[in-house]
Amino acid sequence: MRFLPPPFEKKWLLFSLWSAIAASILIVLARFVLSGQQFELIYMLRFMLLGTVISLVFSAMGFLGGIRLWYCSYAGFVIGLAVMVYFSRFSGNKGGWEELIGLLAFAQLLAAGVIVGILVEIIRAVYLKIKSKQ
Repeated sequence: MRFLPPPFEKKWLLFSLWSAIAASILIVLARFVLSGQQFELIYMLRFMLLGTVISLVFSAMGFLGGIRLWYCSYAGFVIGLAVMVYFSRFSGNKGGWEELIGLLAFAQLLAAGVIVGILVEIIRAVYLKIKSKQ
């Protein structure tokens, strides 16, 4: 956890910028390069916007002190991208539903990462509260 800046530091601005760029590149690569989808500029811009918004929300959580939430959320993001590529590229039937299923699986795993991160932060807070009373 050392590469993340401490909470409430100005370094989070630069970190969130780089994080947004990386997330945008990852989601565009997953969609157009790894999934083998036909490239369209408007879809690329929409996916880049999606990656930027997701990254900025995660970075805001990290800035506010949710470091473990940041890690779990990004784990859900990366796993969701991998599953989206799997459904879009490697599922047997090419009827057109694979892209939708992959996008929904991405959204579900992204939400699961956020939920797990929130649970980890709550468990950590309870543990620290109990430990401080001893």
